[in-house]
Amino acid sequence: YASARTVSWSPVTTYTDNTLIESGNTITYNIWMQDNITKVVTQLAASTLAASQGFSDSSMVKGRAYNFWGQAVLQSGVASDNSPQYSWILPLGKASQPAGWAVQ
Repeated sequence: YASARTVSWSPVTTYTDNTLIESGNTITYNIWMQDNITKVVTQLAASTLAASQGFSDSSMVKGRAYNFWGQAVLQSGVASDNSPQYSWILPLGKASQPAGWAVQ
């Protein structure tokens, strides 16, 4: 059975030099997922303002690892580097809360 899942992340609030991003400078996020075996990349979100994104696990293989990563984009168009990848394994059996902070 397919389950609705959510990937979430901490909102970006500073530049790489740790200075605060000015209020009113809108930040959007691009989020991707990659199957660790086939290496197929799926974009889960493009220019979302939210710090989370829902997706369905219907096309995912139970017991397989998937990598998630994101990128922050300022209103000016300047983008961050990609975040480090977060690896998550789709649980076997009934859908359950996955371990870790990023995917539910």
